[in-house]
This record gives sequence, C-alpha cells and structure tokens, in this order.
Amino acid sequence: LACASPAFAQSVAKDGTVTATGIGTTYIKVHDTKTDIWNAVRVNVNGSENKAQPKVVGGNCHYAALKGNGTVWTWGYNGNGQLGLGDTNARTEPTQAKAEKILEDGTKEEELITDAIDIAASYNHTIILRADGTVWSTGYNQYGELGTGDTEERKRYIFVAIKNPTPMKILYIIYQVCFALPILLVLTILTALVTIIGSLIGGAHIWGYYPGKIWSQLICYILLIPVEVHGREKIHKRTSYVFVPNHQGAFDIFLIYGFLGRNFKWMMKKSLRKIPFVGKACESAGHIFVDRSSPKKVLATMRQAESSLKDGVSLVVFPEGARTFTGHMGYFKRGAFQLADELQLEVVPVTIDGSFEILPRTGKWIHRHRMILTIHEPIPPKGKGAENIKASMNEAYAAVESALPEKYKGMVKNEDQDR
Repeated sequence: LACASPAFAQSVAKDGTVTATGIGTTYIKVHDTKTDIWNAVRVNVNGSENKAQPKVVGGNCHYAALKGNGTVWTWGYNGNGQLGLGDTNARTEPTQAKAEKILEDGTKEEELITDAIDIAASYNHTIILRADGTVWSTGYNQYGELGTGDTEERKRYIFVAIKNPTPMKILYIIYQVCFALPILLVLTILTALVTIIGSLIGGAHIWGYYPGKIWSQLICYILLIPVEVHGREKIHKRTSYVFVPNHQGAFDIFLIYGFLGRNFKWMMKKSLRKIPFVGKACESAGHIFVDRSSPKKVLATMRQAESSLKDGVSLVVFPEGARTFTGHMGYFKRGAFQLADELQLEVVPVTIDGSFEILPRTGKWIHRHRMILTIHEPIPPKGKGAENIKASMNEAYAAVESALPEKYKGMVKNEDQDR
C-alpha cells in the first residue's frame, strides 16, 4: 500500500514496516541535522497478534498506521484533532490513539484502541473500524464528515452510531412505498385542484388555506408522524403577524400549514411555481412568490404581501431562505423583518424541531420521528427603520434557537442561502 499528500510519501512493505519521506514542512522526524539529509522513518506495524491486516493511511499532512495487533498509531499535523490524541498538538513520532467512551451514567472514559481492523483518513479527519463493527472518528467536522450528527470537531475518536435497519424500519419503508406515498400523491393532486377551482369560484381567503391545511394534516397522520404544538395561546386570532420559522426540511411545510392554526400566506421562492399542480395551486391561493431579479420586482413582491395582510391573515417566511444541511440554523435575511418594519407588524419567532430527522435535505427515505412546533412571544416593533429591523432580527433568531436541541444550537452558514 502506498499513499501520499502534498508534503509526504509513504508505503508499507510485506514485513510490516512503513517507510515515510518528506520535505522540511512536515511534522515527521526524518531530518538528520548532522548530514542535512532527509532520511526515512520506519514504523513497524506488525504486532504480536494477527488481529488486523497492517495498513497506513494519510490525510492532509497527518498519518495513521494500523498494526497487526489492532492498535492504531498516528503522527503529523493535528490542528483539528485528527490524530485522536485529545489535543491539537502535532506529533513527530507515532503515538497510540485512544477512544472516548460514554458510560451509562453519562461520564466519559478514555481507552486505548486495541481492536481496530481498518482505518481511513482524508484531509484533516481519521476514521477507524473496530472488530465489533463500530465506527469511530476524530478531527475536522465542519460539514459533518465525522458522521456524528453535528459539526463539532473532535480531538478523540468517538463512536459513530451507524444503525442497521430494524424490522420496524423496513416495514415502515414498505408502508411508505406500497400504501402511504400512492395515497399522498392522489391527495396532493386533489388538493391542488380543489384549491385552484375553489379560489377561482369562492375566493382565496377560504379555499387558499383550508384545503392545504387538511392536506398537510393528512400527510402527517398517514405517515404516522406525531406532532406537538406549544405556545399557540400567545397569538391572537384577529391580528396579522409575520411568522419567522427555522427551515429544517421539507416537512416544515406540513407542520406549519397543518398545525400553526392561523390563516396565512407563504412567501416562497419563485422556482416553486414550476412544480406541477402545486405551483399553480399556490398561485391561486394567493401565496407570494419572491422575484429578486430586479428592485422593481422586489418592490412588487412587497406590495403584494402588504395587500394580503388584512382581516387577520398573516405571512409566513423562512428567513434563512434555504433548508439546512446540518440541522443547525443559518443566518437570517432581512426581507421578512423589513416588511414587518414597514407595516409595523409584530414578528413571531417559530421553532421547528424534528423535521430534519424525518427527511433531511440530502435524505431519500422518510423516517418516523415526532415534530414539535414552538410558537414564541410576538416581538412588537420598537420604532421604525434599520435599528428596529436589526433588533427584531436578533431577538427572533435567539428565540428560535432557544427551543432547538443542544446538538443543533450554534449557527452554521449554509452556502445555499446566498443564491
């Protein structure tokens, strides 16, 4: 086996030795100062027990060697904790890696890894496969590379919960494919047709809201998704608000539409108008498509929103503008808060929790998980202008984040938001 990075080259021989060569920017001790020659470092990866096939892997200026006895030895650059040694200090000599176990009482315990059967490394993170089939990872994690369900870096190898499908999950997938999805497809088409025809004949105030509300509730019920709503008593029936929820996933739509309990209009991306049936139904219902192609069209969007906010009808805007990739919130855009400032309306922060687990942005299958909708105290305008917009935006962000689980707190910028 051979591997290389911008500053290193390594190979492992049949006798279990690892040969490494590099340049002066490396962290491997290969320089003979007396002769000023770069010599090779040899690391014996054969152990006394034949537990694993010896292997060496390299990332971006760091390396890990799997010995035949199941131990893992790491060295090199460690700025993101990719060596799994509990710190970020570089190592110039191979050091045995440790894992961090979480005991039943919640306390943490370190243990030397002696049962590894495979290793892998990429950029600034390292992954170990152990004999019991579990996967452990450490290092850089900005985009969730470690598989830990968050974006927090690790300095010690921690367990990655890779779950095999249980019989119940397999049954739920069969239920989706054979029963739920065909019914929901028919329901979606019928709801779209009822909304289009009803809005044309009877007006969008009733027909633009109630068919979609019932459709959303049925989707959750048919997919056996439990829903909890907290804080509905904080809002008044005859008052128009600007609701600003976080955007965890596709099921946010069903949670808000079906269970907010308020007649409202969506402010949505113009591209959603192209969805068959649904796009036309949204247009007929009076939902607002945001066109950012020119200042004139943005102004027209604002005026449409202003004309919709009467008789207790509210507006729902996802201020992040895009679904999260990580479960964390991105930054809030100004649009919803600017509109609320112009019309002097109260902003209502709304927290969505659970939608990310049901169908994350990169997911393919629906997973049964409860959803919680938390409605926070309305934020009244504190004046008018830039200061009021900034204050209400910051207050709303803090309120929405406060009801998220700890693992999803902390902003992670979503590159998709800038599009």
